[in-house]
Amino acid sequence: MVLKAEFAARFDAAINLLIRGESVACFDVEPLWADGRLFEVRIVMLFLDQAVIYVRDVSGRRAAEIQLRESEERYRILFDSTPHPMWVCDVHTLAFIQLAGDFRVFTAYGSHEVMSFCLLPS
Repeated sequence: MVLKAEFAARFDAAINLLIRGESVACFDVEPLWADGRLFEVRIVMLFLDQAVIYVRDVSGRRAAEIQLRESEERYRILFDSTPHPMWVCDVHTLAFIQLAGDFRVFTAYGSHEVMSFCLLPS
């Protein structure tokens, strides 16, 4: 496997974590031949002198994480910029978690008052 020069430094840092008592150390590496793929290297201590090293392709998972963060950011911008009242509620208690828009104009209640309300009858 052809690896970038930084691999040795990351591997040494992971080994040093294990020497200091950590039971697991991991880091990501992109081999020179990987065409943009990303691999996770995970070192797990079994006993004082034995370890298992796992290497797995995490490109798909990392790409999905990036897409999720971008989607959440787009939703956050939309939610925060709406002039209309919108809210997020806890699915179990139906208590308000977050409010957007100008509630005072539409409900005659301020945001702080609405946050103390619950959609379930008491």
